[in-house]
Amino acid sequence: MKQFCGKIWKRIGYVAATTLSFLTTNPVHAAWVDYAGQVKDIWLYTGQDIIFIRFENQPSSAGNSTCNPALFGVSGTASRIDRIYSAALAARKTGENLGITIDDAGACVGGYVPVVRVRAK
Repeated sequence: MKQFCGKIWKRIGYVAATTLSFLTTNPVHAAWVDYAGQVKDIWLYTGQDIIFIRFENQPSSAGNSTCNPALFGVSGTASRIDRIYSAALAARKTGENLGITIDDAGACVGGYVPVVRVRAK
């Protein structure tokens, strides 16, 4: 009986330690935040693989991001930038709203808020 109780307490201790380690690890604060608005400006720079987008109703803060919220920044492969530029330009020309999702814990793009995805609204 004593051996049996010792094994149970050892197992309970293992489960408690494992559970405690999950509860005390640093949580990830990444969150995707959605914005929608009419595209006011699109900036392209030939020397960089970055474009910037600004809405008519540009938010004054971007979730928990420490990036400058004055613009949304897009970086990545040329094909990714081309696709997002096309969507932003189409929304600008038609006056339709563009949805932008940012990662408020992501690295800034040229100092501005990083775009994760865009969509027609």
